[in-house]
Amino acid sequence: MQNSPELLKSFAEKIAQLSETDGCTRAMQLLCSSGLLGGKPNQTAVDSPSSTSEADHVGIWERKKGTGHFVRRQDLIQEWHLWANIGKIEPRQQGKLRVVLIGESVARGYLYDPQFTPAMALEAILRAQLGDNAVEVIDLARTDLSFGARQLAKSALLLEPDVVIVFAGNNWDASFSGDADLPLLYESLRTHGVVGWKTFFKDKLSGMVQDMVRDIAATYAAQNVPLLWIVPEFNLAGWVDESGYVPRIESPKVAEWVAHYEKAQCALSAGDYQTARDSAGKMKDLDSGVSRAPWYLLAECNKRQGNLDEARTCLEEARDTHVLDRELVSPRCFSASQNILRSELQENLVDLPKLFREYLDGGIPDRRLFLDYCHLNTEGIQVAMAAAGSQVLRVVKQQEIPWRQLLHPRIAPTDRVEAEARFLAAIHCAHCRQPYEIVLYHCLCSVQLSREVAEVMACFADFQSRRTPMLMCQSAEQLAGLGLPLTQHYLFHVNQQQLDRNLLEAIAAAFKTIGTDIGEQLKRVRGEEQQAAGGKTNLLDFYYCSSAAKPLDSMWVLPVQQQITASDYYRAHWPSSDFVFVAKAGANFSLELTCRLPDEEAKGVITLEVNGSSGLPVAVSGKWQSWEFTVPSALLKDGLNEIRIHWPMPQFDQQKGMANAADQLLENALPELNCIFGEIHSFVALQIPEAVESSPESQSIHINTLA
Repeated sequence: MQNSPELLKSFAEKIAQLSETDGCTRAMQLLCSSGLLGGKPNQTAVDSPSSTSEADHVGIWERKKGTGHFVRRQDLIQEWHLWANIGKIEPRQQGKLRVVLIGESVARGYLYDPQFTPAMALEAILRAQLGDNAVEVIDLARTDLSFGARQLAKSALLLEPDVVIVFAGNNWDASFSGDADLPLLYESLRTHGVVGWKTFFKDKLSGMVQDMVRDIAATYAAQNVPLLWIVPEFNLAGWVDESGYVPRIESPKVAEWVAHYEKAQCALSAGDYQTARDSAGKMKDLDSGVSRAPWYLLAECNKRQGNLDEARTCLEEARDTHVLDRELVSPRCFSASQNILRSELQENLVDLPKLFREYLDGGIPDRRLFLDYCHLNTEGIQVAMAAAGSQVLRVVKQQEIPWRQLLHPRIAPTDRVEAEARFLAAIHCAHCRQPYEIVLYHCLCSVQLSREVAEVMACFADFQSRRTPMLMCQSAEQLAGLGLPLTQHYLFHVNQQQLDRNLLEAIAAAFKTIGTDIGEQLKRVRGEEQQAAGGKTNLLDFYYCSSAAKPLDSMWVLPVQQQITASDYYRAHWPSSDFVFVAKAGANFSLELTCRLPDEEAKGVITLEVNGSSGLPVAVSGKWQSWEFTVPSALLKDGLNEIRIHWPMPQFDQQKGMANAADQLLENALPELNCIFGEIHSFVALQIPEAVESSPESQSIHINTLA
């Protein structure tokens, strides 16, 4: 991408403005790093910081001096858990086929690893054809591997492989490369808005992937070592990204976009697919196709009408429209990357999108092959590795064996390991806001496979229902004592206590299928531990907010290590915001809210509902204001109670908004590309100790202005 003089005009003018203010130092940094003063722009390295070009290193392994084997590096011990648990890689044995598998978490066998991995499956498939002592598969897959695959693939030649398989692409994302990207990105955003932002990163990703793939392929061709590549696939029909965000468009269009969205949803429910299609099409016209919401609507219409090819295309478009909420979207291999792999590598390729389509008889990939967004379940691993094994035999042994003949259902984990992986998938899907049906499906699979893992589920449900820290709960101690390896490896490292409404309901429903009812017990524990009882419940706390608010809304309350962007308060990205709290029937609560509209000059009306009640309108503005809402007992129910705040439609100027977003780039901030409907500084629930008479007047919410 070249910076033409005309393109740089606006950027240069902005630099001049900065240089006349207190931003002089920043202006000089931008000039130097963008290459406007001559020389090459500074680029952020795309390979892992721990990657090395030293001649005797492969990933975390180094050649032991005076020997032919490789051992793990002590200085990289903090990375060992990301790789296969291999202490030593022995020298190659003559007459033994050596296959090296490189990849990311999908190739690691996420949620099955280390008990069952793709490398294990591939080795078993090849040994069944060539003999137990005739082949070895070296597992070089690394969780979170991105463009570091380039250096890893090159260094893997030190292991003297007969063939190398690269199973990567889900972590390739054209992230913002510092100030070097600023001139073109700044102008693209100012001139073309969100469409310009999306086009910039799509073009950049294509260039990065093509450069890397060509470099790796040329290196292997020069060494005359066969290189195979597995093109990743996404769980198109079994994974739903949050679509309830409105892209930053002109104010009148926002209300129209939302109206069409709601109309399409109603039409879908009524089976009126033509109306749903028309409304989704108008949404696309309004936002220029940058939002995934209309694509999901069109995909659902096509699926229900049996148009699977059209549905697949729409789901692929939805998968690729990640640009508005880049920090929240799960790993995936985008169409741009898939197409480059196909064009550059051609025949030495296992194309999972095509393979899975054939395996499913034209069906769209879903939970039949996936645990979550991109990680394969046992069946998915079996199919992918059968195809990889077929390619290895063709390239190295000149044996043409169709992949279906290499499918072996017995190459699989034990029922207990499968049950553990399924329960971990249920947790993962629930925490990624997937539909209840998906979470329940994994829970059902788990309890039906292993009663031992069902005990794990019961312990998890208990400590997840409490506010006592997880590691201080007796149930967590009991779970740890079970000694199940996958639970130890994944659950205690990544789990954070949260309300987990869908997950706990799914666990309780799954237990009923094996004759055990734990629902009442969980309800009792939750009530005892979480009722406000004379104190305040912070509804913006991570425990509550993460289970009710939309992901982008709750970003600011994530634990510090997970935060991508800093924010001082809650921002609503939809015309309504949802919250939950725990109460006891017959209690009386007050709700204290401090909020404002996103524009200083804005004025409007919000309404607050409790459990679907009719809320009274409250006038709000662009200045912080506080109110107390008295909620009588008649509106409350025992257990979880729901609050919904309705916001007015925002008013803003599109051109000004994009100019402000572009300026955020110069401040090293991620620009806001979605509409913001309201902002909340604090929101708490407080139980009122005194009783309130149950009169007609007390059936309604009362409002007091605090400030």
